[in-house]
Amino acid sequence: MTHSFYLSPTWLTEYQMDKELTEFRLKAFIQKVRDSYRKLYLQPGWEESHYHSVQLMAFLQSWEAARNAFPRIMEKPDWQNIQWRYQTTLPAQDWENWLNELTAFAAEEFYSLNQEGQEIFIQILADLSIEAIGIEPLYLTEGYLVFNCEEKNEAKIFRYNLGPVHWQTSQTNNYSANFLYPIKPANSLSRLALKAELIRQYPDLPNPAVWMVDSKFSWPIEPTLLPVALHALKNRVEKANDTLNRVKSI
Repeated sequence: MTHSFYLSPTWLTEYQMDKELTEFRLKAFIQKVRDSYRKLYLQPGWEESHYHSVQLMAFLQSWEAARNAFPRIMEKPDWQNIQWRYQTTLPAQDWENWLNELTAFAAEEFYSLNQEGQEIFIQILADLSIEAIGIEPLYLTEGYLVFNCEEKNEAKIFRYNLGPVHWQTSQTNNYSANFLYPIKPANSLSRLALKAELIRQYPDLPNPAVWMVDSKFSWPIEPTLLPVALHALKNRVEKANDTLNRVKSI
């Protein structure tokens, strides 16, 4: 992606409890993602905020387990849940109170960023149209995506791969796409002629899947429209494979 909002996976612990620096980097990340949403840039901010939300929940669970392992004294019975309530014998430290406050703040902000990103994603997905150029081949894992840029009177071509790809901080999206080249003006080649040109230039895919991607609105392509189109295409391919497998099993 062209716009990086990278926040280290170990942002909470890597600065040796430097409170000010930890808080600064967290708030800077949150502000960057929100600013990107205002520009209608969905990625990588949405995926990274989701990743950090999941990682934070895992940390809090392990932290709670560690606290429960400290020496405790029996306080009173909980008859409703049929168990004893315990009280820790260790007093909370200043850094522990700060950590509780910071993680509560981070959890709320990550959740909010996820919700905002999801709203943008749903809106883009509703506006999106993906149409196969020519006959749709059986092999759909690799191919090409063609985006129309009406404001620039050009079409942008990307080569995609729906195989497993490890992203910078997460593995939630198992796909990738590389920009190849633009076509100016956008209608200089017919759709079938464009597919024939791609076959000529890249013979390693002799019968490629080529998709024309259209949207009602002019979304930014690489940070927004491209990842949503890849997600929609991956779901489409998975459904097609499921249908094919059911037919084979009959």
